[in-house]
This record gives sequence, structure tokens and C-alpha cells, in this order.
Amino acid sequence: MVTSAHAPAAGVRRRVTIGWTTTKPAQPFVTLAVGDVTTHALVDTGASDHVIAGALVDTAGLSTVSLHAQGVDHGAGSMHLRGLAHTDVQVPGWGPLEPNIGTAKDGMAFAVAGVHERFQELGLGAFVSPQRLVTAGFAVVVDLARSEMVEVPVPLLRAYLDERGGTSLFTAGADVCKHGATARAGITWIANALLEGHPARLLVDTGAAYGDVFRDTPLGRSLIGRDRASTTMVTAGSTLDTERVSNVTVRLGDLQRSKLNWTLVPSQGKPVCPYDGVLGIDVLRACAVAFDGQHISGRCAQTNEAAEPPVKASRPRKKRGS
Repeated sequence: MVTSAHAPAAGVRRRVTIGWTTTKPAQPFVTLAVGDVTTHALVDTGASDHVIAGALVDTAGLSTVSLHAQGVDHGAGSMHLRGLAHTDVQVPGWGPLEPNIGTAKDGMAFAVAGVHERFQELGLGAFVSPQRLVTAGFAVVVDLARSEMVEVPVPLLRAYLDERGGTSLFTAGADVCKHGATARAGITWIANALLEGHPARLLVDTGAAYGDVFRDTPLGRSLIGRDRASTTMVTAGSTLDTERVSNVTVRLGDLQRSKLNWTLVPSQGKPVCPYDGVLGIDVLRACAVAFDGQHISGRCAQTNEAAEPPVKASRPRKKRGS
């Protein structure tokens, strides 16, 4: 088990260190073992399920079959999905990931998608959905401010977060969005916020470098008159031509962040649980976000300064002795 001097000694059942890419802003990852291959996985609360990159699976020679299904990324782009045959997939120091494909579905255990090559360049071979790590009676805390992910008993969660001090998150409310009706259905979290004083529904997405707003929503159209600069945005499966809007202010309950550079995305997102845009790392970097399976909570420091210097993600590698 990875230890840390930051966390309280009592109550923590599991803990792993979060590393950071050298991109600006840096993005969080954990080490992931997929069979005999060790890689890094983006810690992605915007992902409803764990997803493994097709390039990693193909390079490792792991067996897959087509699921005859399409995944949808943040820009509403489609990604062909395959299923990975039962393979040991785990976060060292945390434990194995629970399969997110029913065992009756062709013996497949994890979804595999062809993701944008940019993630491979960063050494990221998978996406881990922290909310899929929640087990009965425990909460998972993605503590970005202290660069660690921990599991604590639900009765101790409030005290754990209060010990971090700062400002409470999501006091204006946040809803669970279920992506399906089965027990294995993926989930995401959508928070109520104010963007430039207007009510907004924002996906809580630690996998997003910057916040964004869907251009074709009423909220997005209200920003079109602002000063904008053309840019490109990399989603899980594609590259989008977008515009960057400067000096955006967002408020979530007691937390306010200003002078943000957010993106106008030419999409209306996913049809499940409609939302107006995304709350990304540029806001959440100094926060600890917690999930107990039913509710989302968190605390944020009053600064966006990074708690630790970025750590470069390395490329996938074979385990020693394999």
C-alpha cells in the first residue's frame, strides 16, 4: 500500500498516489496494470465506465471481440467499442477493477475503445472512473489537492473532508446520472452552478483539462458575444475546432473561481442526463471530490496552486519477468 503523510491515520482503508502529466494544466493519473502491461490511467470522473485504449490492448496482444456498440465522447463523437476478454486489471496498491461488462456478454470484462493518439503520447493507456470503484459502506475520495485517491468508510467521510478545510463544494446540489438500468450501469455526476451569473448544469469531469460550455445551448449562446480565440480541443476520440472564451467566472455553492479560460464546444453533449458543459481540472485542481455511490461532496482550497509538481507519465511497459 502506498502511504502518504498528508492523510489522517484513522479510517483510510485504501490509498494510492495520483501522478500528474506535464501538460498545462496537468491532468491526474494512477498506475494501472492490464495483464502483464503496466501503464497509466487518467483519473476521469467524466467517464461513466473504465475504458482501456485499443492501442494498448493491441500492442499487448490481448484478446478482444467487437461489442457491436458505439461509445460517445464529450464532443458527441462516436468510438467503436470492443470487449476485453477476462484479464487481470488492477490499480497497484488499490486492487483489481470490477469488470464493467456483464460476464454473460461473450465472456468480456472491460470496454476497449480507439482513443485519440494524444493520450498515447502522454503515456495514458486507459481511463479509470473513480465512481466505479465505490463499494458498499465506503466512499472514494479523489483528493487532487494532495495528489492521492483514498477509500474511507461513509460514516467518517464528513470528518475526513472537514480535516482538509477550505470551501465546501456542491452545496447548490449535484445529481447522479445513471447510464443504463442495470446494476452495472455507469454513472456520472452533474453539479448545479452559476456561470457568469446564469444557472448551469456542469458535468464534474477530472478528465477535462479546462471547463467548457456547449455552444448551442442558451448558456453557450450567451457567451458568443464575448472576446474569443480559435483553438482545438482533444476529446477521447476526436479533435474539435473550438473557441476559447476568457475571464469566465463560475460559482458552485460557496466556491467561486474567476478569470477562467473556457471552451465553447460545437456539441450538445450526450442525450443522457442533459447538461450545459463541463467542470474541469482548472477549477477542481485544488479540491477533494468524494463519491459514496449515492451522493457527491467535496472541499476546495481557496487557491488553484498545485500541491505537488507535475510528474511525467511514462509509456506502457511490460512487467518484469513477463
